This record gives sequence, C-alpha cells and structure tokens, in this order.
Amino acid sequence: MKFENKEFEDKKVNVSILSDVKDHIEDVNDYLACRLITELELELYDEEFPKSFKGVAICNDEDKYDSDTGRMIAENKASMKYHDAMARRYIKYIDALHKIIPILEKRSAYHAAKRASLNFKNIALGYPEAESNANIEE
Repeated sequence: MKFENKEFEDKKVNVSILSDVKDHIEDVNDYLACRLITELELELYDEEFPKSFKGVAICNDEDKYDSDTGRMIAENKASMKYHDAMARRYIKYIDALHKIIPILEKRSAYHAAKRASLNFKNIALGYPEAESNANIEE
C-alpha cells in the first residue's frame, strides 16, 4: 500500500490517496485461506471423499419384482449416502470457520484501534500517535 499526496497550497488543501490496497486485501485473503487449510487441517479437496455412492435394492422373496420401484429405492439409498457425506463435510467447514472467527475479530479490532489512534488534534499539536497504539498487535 502506498500514499499519493497532492498539495494545493493556494487553496490550503492537501489530498492523500491510499492506493494498491487490492494487493494487500489479496494477501489477507491468501493468509486466511492458508490458516483455514493448514492450521485448521481443512482439506478443500479431499482425496478420500468418495467419487461415487452405491445404493442397492434387494427384492424380498415374498414381493413381486418391479424394475422401476427397485431403481427408485436404489437411487434413494445412494442419494441418502451422498447427502450424509455432504452434511458431514459442511459440518467440518463450519467447525473450521468457528475456529477462524477469533482471528478475524482480532484483525478487525487491530484496524479499529489503529483508526481510533489517528486524530487531527495530535497532528496539529505535533504529538506522535496515541500511546494506546503501542500495545496493539496485528
């Protein structure tokens, strides 16, 4: 990130533009994604996740065989296995997100504290940034 400063002395105006923030945001996103994947052991592409799910319908000897009914029962059984596996997978993601929330809260608090420490009165009086800023960690 960098500042581009412009001064309009005749109008007593200064303009500062903070640019290249997109790269910083992408770095933060990469950082958070890495935290999710490595520290939380969240595998986005799980090689062990089944590539297919099988459902089997066996007609009872006492029942009359019907191909359509058997197919629907077998498809439902396969679908139930798939949805069970997906539900477990999403619970894993939700658990990981619960673990990352404190990290996001800490980063948000850091930026809120940095913002609070910036004030015009200290600048006008020639004081350095507020002391409260010294103990803030990103």
